Amino acid sequence: MVIVTSFPKELFEGYKKAFEARHPGVTVVINSKQTNAGVTFLRETRAKPVADIFWVSAPDAFLTLKSDGLLEKHADTGSQRVIVHPP
Repeated sequence: MVIVTSFPKELFEGYKKAFEARHPGVTVVINSKQTNAGVTFLRETRAKPVADIFWVSAPDAFLTLKSDGLLEKHADTGSQRVIVHPP
């Protein structure tokens, strides 16, 4: 699982470790990018997406991605939802 985020390591590292502990065999790769660089990265990799999650706090980034057609709706498959709280 690849996450593109602008959040600092101090914030996401606890989530990453907790998620990996709860889901053995799943490795979380963090791609740290400033928000604008993250949007550019998603645009540049559009043909062959490499990011599963874009995690930033800037709502305008999501509006930009939506207008570019780069957001997908999450389809609830009825599977168990995973909520991870940092340790």
